[in-house]
Amino acid sequence: TMSMSMMSALLALVSVATGAAGKVAVGAVRWDAWYGTPAGRGGIVGRTVTADLSPERYHDRLPFFAQVHPYDPVTNSTVTVQGNTPAVMAAEIKFAAEFGIDFWAFCAYPVGCADYNPPSGDCPKIQCCADNSVLSYALNLYLTSPVRDQVKFALILQANNWYPGASHGGNETVAEEADRFISYFQMPNHVTCCGGRPVVYVLGGGGAADQAALGVLRNKTMAVLGVLPYVVKMGGPWAGAEKLGMDALSAYVIQTNPSKLAGAPYQTSIADPEADAWAAARDAGGKLIPSVTPGWDPSPREYIDLPWGDQGHVACVEDLGHPCYVQDPTMDELAAHTKAGVAFALANPATVEANAVIIGAWNENDEGHWIVPSLLNGTQKLEAVQRGVKEAHSEAAFNKE
Repeated sequence: TMSMSMMSALLALVSVATGAAGKVAVGAVRWDAWYGTPAGRGGIVGRTVTADLSPERYHDRLPFFAQVHPYDPVTNSTVTVQGNTPAVMAAEIKFAAEFGIDFWAFCAYPVGCADYNPPSGDCPKIQCCADNSVLSYALNLYLTSPVRDQVKFALILQANNWYPGASHGGNETVAEEADRFISYFQMPNHVTCCGGRPVVYVLGGGGAADQAALGVLRNKTMAVLGVLPYVVKMGGPWAGAEKLGMDALSAYVIQTNPSKLAGAPYQTSIADPEADAWAAARDAGGKLIPSVTPGWDPSPREYIDLPWGDQGHVACVEDLGHPCYVQDPTMDELAAHTKAGVAFALANPATVEANAVIIGAWNENDEGHWIVPSLLNGTQKLEAVQRGVKEAHSEAAFNKE
């Protein structure tokens, strides 16, 4: 027979897994460019992030499934980062579940294109579906993974770039795309809040096309599910989110480095401004899913001609002779900032009605804000995040007693 202590431990595990009352759900953003270096248009993003992580000084940020090898002239790199396999996805899910990541928010891309070989002139800064639809690979792997139920999911609709897909070369109409999203909403592992409302993040936007598409999504969701989606704007102040009729505010990343330093302090460049943003949303009467930014060091991108737009190559490396970035947090700093975000959610339930925080990101490795286990340092970032989450909950529980 099962002892009472074992039983209570199991019940505690169950309540944590569902983000139950009293437990803040912890999410992480996914940007999935780690599909190797296929030839042709679809491979350009993968080839870019493979090449920019080639210098040995960046190998400490390679994800656990990367391989280091002698320089390969075909890929222009000393690394291979091939995450486009069911085995890697299963391992990622296992890591996330083990360290208390309750959900992923996937950057959504068109799942198919109207034209897979448009003239390059039609695609400034590779903003063509043909160059980017492959970034849907991880969502597809997740949705077909036999262990997907260990981690929930939501989508980030990239309104300035890829949403609605119909406006950006996708092969779905606005209505078809909405129907696909609603098929996700109906899955038991999709994130919901606030009375069963499916949570959807929107990055950027405010234009006519994305606002109209969101209207279609809202109407169809209400018709099928009887609730409206809970739409969360990533970025800007609460006033901007409120003006667009969003339900809550969050952020993809919050960082500031006005002096363009090579290694601005994490505390003053990320932790403090992010905490200020949480408080500002609350004080404005807004709703919030607090963002927790685990770093900002896009140095690898600053030394190359980035196909989708300069990220400091001219303004920093060429003009100043150094990359501009925020110093990576120590593990204690990462734990403390994560703890602060979860503690804010626990202390402000009316503001954080979704009962969640979101870490930006799981796997933005070359842009320098990631917590996925790494090839050289294993799970140290996830351990720091988990420590912060646990400390916030245990202190809140202690203060209640």
